[in-house]
Amino acid sequence: MTNQRLIGTENRIEKLLENSFFGLILLDTSLAVIYGSYSAHKILGWQDTGLPKGSFTNTIHPDDLPHVSVLLSSVLANGPTQSSTFRLQHACGKYIWVQCTFTNLLNEPEIEAVACNFADITAQKRMEADFRQQTEQISGLLETMTDGFIALDENLCYTYVNKQVLTMLSMDLSAMIGKHIWDVFQNQENTATYKAIQKAFAEKIYICNEDFYPTAQRWQENRIYPSAGGISMFIRDITKQKKEDHHLKLLESVITNTTDAVLITEAEPFDEPGPRILYVNEAFTRMTGYTAEEVIGKTPRLLQGPKTDKAQLGHLSKCLRNWEPCESTLINYKKSGEAFWVNFTVTPVADEKGWYTHWISVERDVTKRKTEEIQAALLADTSIIFNDALALPVLLDKLLQRLVAFGNFSMAEVWLIGADKNKITLTSHLSDSDEMKDFYLESAQFKSFVKGEGLPGTAWATGNIQFWDNLGERKDFLRRDAAKKAGLAMAYSIPLIADNITIGALLLGLGTDRLPDDNWPALFEKFSTHFGTEIRRKQLEQNLNQVFNFAPDIICIIGADGYFKKVNPAMCRLLGYSKEEILAKPLFSLLHPDDRDASRKRLHSFSRNEQTLSFENRFLHKSGKVIWLSWTASNSAEEGLVFAVGKDITDKIELKNLLDKVAGLAMVGGWELNVKKGTLFWSKITKQLHEVEPDYEPTAQTGASFYREGHDRDTIIRLMQGAIQNGTPIDVELQIITAKGNIRWVRVVSESEFVNGECVRVYGSFQDIDGRLKAQINAKAALEERNVILESIGDAFFAVDKNWVVTYWNIMAEKVLGKPRAKILYNNLWDVFADSVDSESYRQYHLAVSTNRAVHFEDYYAPLEKWYEISAYPSINGLSVYIKDITTRKLTEHRLIDSEKRYSELFHSSPLPKMVFAKDTLMFLDVNNSALAHYGYSRDEFLSMTIKDIRPPEDVPALQAILEERGKSSRFNLPGTIRHKKKTGEIIFVEIKSNDIDYRGIDARVIVANDVTERLHYVEAIEQQNEKLKEISWMQSHIIRAPLARIMGLLPLLDDARDSEEARTQILNYLKISADELDNVIRNITNMTGIVPYQ
Repeated sequence: MTNQRLIGTENRIEKLLENSFFGLILLDTSLAVIYGSYSAHKILGWQDTGLPKGSFTNTIHPDDLPHVSVLLSSVLANGPTQSSTFRLQHACGKYIWVQCTFTNLLNEPEIEAVACNFADITAQKRMEADFRQQTEQISGLLETMTDGFIALDENLCYTYVNKQVLTMLSMDLSAMIGKHIWDVFQNQENTATYKAIQKAFAEKIYICNEDFYPTAQRWQENRIYPSAGGISMFIRDITKQKKEDHHLKLLESVITNTTDAVLITEAEPFDEPGPRILYVNEAFTRMTGYTAEEVIGKTPRLLQGPKTDKAQLGHLSKCLRNWEPCESTLINYKKSGEAFWVNFTVTPVADEKGWYTHWISVERDVTKRKTEEIQAALLADTSIIFNDALALPVLLDKLLQRLVAFGNFSMAEVWLIGADKNKITLTSHLSDSDEMKDFYLESAQFKSFVKGEGLPGTAWATGNIQFWDNLGERKDFLRRDAAKKAGLAMAYSIPLIADNITIGALLLGLGTDRLPDDNWPALFEKFSTHFGTEIRRKQLEQNLNQVFNFAPDIICIIGADGYFKKVNPAMCRLLGYSKEEILAKPLFSLLHPDDRDASRKRLHSFSRNEQTLSFENRFLHKSGKVIWLSWTASNSAEEGLVFAVGKDITDKIELKNLLDKVAGLAMVGGWELNVKKGTLFWSKITKQLHEVEPDYEPTAQTGASFYREGHDRDTIIRLMQGAIQNGTPIDVELQIITAKGNIRWVRVVSESEFVNGECVRVYGSFQDIDGRLKAQINAKAALEERNVILESIGDAFFAVDKNWVVTYWNIMAEKVLGKPRAKILYNNLWDVFADSVDSESYRQYHLAVSTNRAVHFEDYYAPLEKWYEISAYPSINGLSVYIKDITTRKLTEHRLIDSEKRYSELFHSSPLPKMVFAKDTLMFLDVNNSALAHYGYSRDEFLSMTIKDIRPPEDVPALQAILEERGKSSRFNLPGTIRHKKKTGEIIFVEIKSNDIDYRGIDARVIVANDVTERLHYVEAIEQQNEKLKEISWMQSHIIRAPLARIMGLLPLLDDARDSEEARTQILNYLKISADELDNVIRNITNMTGIVPYQ
């Protein structure tokens, strides 16, 4: 029945997961996906592909991977549950947004995985992006429009004011936002604007009015739109329009003679083909090339073309339909087809009745100004981009994005010339369509060109801007096939120049649907040098930063005040201080005390006279260690700075000192024989080795006499003769007898020097090797002793050299590992144990050798079905390995684990409350479900408490005394029946039984608490009842005794009255009276005790 319920529960859970909007993925410790719910397969498209191979992190978007990896590492380290929003790759290749929660369930026996619960929030992310874009567009439109705009809430308080209104009113935003409109503009009750706003607000109707604002001497047109939340109001300055109305005749003359183009059209229609042109002045003809006869009767749309801004046209159409003046700057086209920038204003003209009859447009060719503005903005943006502290490739990508947006290019590339000047290489590229992305895939082999090759190479060779069209057919455009497929029609290649040297090329491409701009060549001429200079500056800056940051030597700048102004990471590493700590300390505080005075004098002299200086001094590491540094410094008198490079020569200094010490400690002396003069020189140590006086003067004959007579003396004489005659080097170990009679082993080494084929001197070293040779003799004896020991130990032991050749294999190794010594000795270990390659032992042995550290581990050898405990110790000769057979112990451990599992099941399923606490801290370590239910605490609450916390406060001192008394002995016990306190505060009586246990390595005690509160109360009630009965019995005994005595006395008289009916009746009456009296007494006793008489 239990199994059926479990199966049913699992089926219900699986059904819930199938129909859930949330996906569930389980990851193992390597972050591989080992399970995915049905909903996870639907969300990520795994229905057909199945679970992804490899690590789960492979499906995370690269931009999100770093922070998700940090979260996963935290979760794997038993950290808390982590949540994050990031992108996962769908089976189709696209990325979707997910809200994900990671939970470490590796320690849950039924799960043993990291749970990843997630929901697809892609649609939510898309809506948020759309909302932000719409908000930005509306805000941008309101801030860029020429009209003023204000928004009032339902209380007529300002909630929004655009910058045009602030300009019109010469006011700050803080003086308006949140303020009531009539508090800001007081005494306006009689104005047309006040009445219009109040009426629109009260009647919820649109109102447009004009009013004169005397404070600013300005006419304004107000368009008031009521809404449920207040009022929106557009304000247009129509002062100029009003003045023009008064000076219409004067303007007619101006229109005729002005240098600006003037165009007058009908007021309507707004739809195609639009208002017809009624008049153009001579300036219009000069600007566009169209005569009046060619345009009158047609619409202004004939001036528009492919590059005319559709958004500006939409804005113009809206203004026309609202009979609003409009100003705009956009691209128009001349009769010749040439594009030009025109700034124009369009104003409606009304008759005396207020009916709009015409539109007047005043236009001016602003091509030169607009081009200069665009060029200046592009160059400024380039400088801003390259001022970012980012890597050069990232900056190039950002700039290409700006260029593509600027010219609506199909693609953009940056090619840079390599340091060897042999090739120009594609460094960064950007495309605006899938077709162009395919272009790069199909032309992937063209990553570099030689000088004069391809479009980038041609710009490099000529140093001039190149414009190539018909790219799909040009043989010299090597990527023509890919260009033809992608619709890439034409391209510019602009040489990038820095310091009059071409360093690369910028390539900008256009599709078949786009035309080049006549103004671009002039812009590219300026951009060529500007962009090239910025690239070269960034390259130099990054090169210098790399040298500064990654140089192994110290690079620093010191100010005239004696403080470091800049230090590189190498200085922080060498001295152990952080950058901030070094910059906060004066130079001399870091110097060795003995070097400070000399360094002050050197710095003072250096700053006044010398330009370059080299010296050595000592610095103090943060730990107190002395660091020797060799410095090269130069000063800048104008800036008052010293630039210095320091090299750590501590090892060199220490090595020099060590060599001096070693020469003395190793007892290596020198000697020289002058062959022509026949003189022999001994150094101080050589004399010490011969134990002669310091003033002793040896000769060739006396020098040889110190060698032991016989083999040693004959050998040195023979070798010296060979050195003198043939130049044969000497390297021999012999025995000498010193002047004091001591026998000593020495090593003699020599070289011969010849001049004109004749030996002039023999020189060399004389070393005391007496201790080493004697040590070798002792080592040989020790080696023999070691072999005896290794053969007698109870562990298997073997040794291998650096090439894994077995050099020793003891008897126990034969038994434990099943390999006889004859078959493995002097063979490669992994040839014999080929089945162990890639095993745990294989990896650990290699780890010990590579790290030169001992390793200790356990491994299972399947062929012998045995467990081994292994210790491997690396040495200069190879590896020494000790192996112990622990198969029996491992089997015992497995049985112990099974036993602990059974104990846990019994512990948690017990109907009686059970608790485990640590004997030293008294903290609860585990509680079963019965304890949780009976005491009312949660598991977390229990595990944060001690056994004192469930005792009434007044019982704690007694408990403490018991604990202190038990602490004096090894035994630990608690009294049988004690009081406990539930979470509710209720006091209960419990019988305690306890035993010592080892709980996961902790000395603990398990207790069983049997609640006997009700039983104790029942016994107490019985005892109280007995006391009451005893009291009643004592009080009523004399009352019961009187009627009972009468009954006992009347019974014999009843026998005597058998013959007298009258006497018998009288006795029976007396008996009844006594019985009734006795019955009343018993009834009173019963009522007093509460005992119900048995019926």
